[in-house]
Amino acid sequence: MGNFCSNCGHELQNGEKFCSTCGAQILPLQVDSSITQSPPSDVKNKKAIASLILGIVAVIFYVPLLFGIGFVDAIGLALAIVGLVLGVKAHKSYNGKGLALAGIIISTVLIGIQIISSIFGFLTGFISAFMAHM
Repeated sequence: MGNFCSNCGHELQNGEKFCSTCGAQILPLQVDSSITQSPPSDVKNKKAIASLILGIVAVIFYVPLLFGIGFVDAIGLALAIVGLVLGVKAHKSYNGKGLALAGIIISTVLIGIQIISSIFGFLTGFISAFMAHM
């Protein structure tokens, strides 16, 4: 049950070779094995959303740096790295790529800020030590 004649639409009984209404030959249903199902888009979308959220939370952890509180920058860096990885994975497989791209951009900017901040801190310390010995 559940099969219908492709010629007239009459419901067919199991095993029929010809339609009892119009006489059309019933051909077996061909299934294309090359068609594959992609993972549900909500899984991909969750990675993109997580990337964006981690990027935003990482920004929150970087705000104290503006006020000279530097102990939370490692947490911000870790969140930015995870956000970047999730964003790249989601961007490769997610059709709507906007959220993933936003997460990638935010995370990359924050990682860049961390690198520049570290270099600036190192140079400042080096120059201060050099000037103290003069």
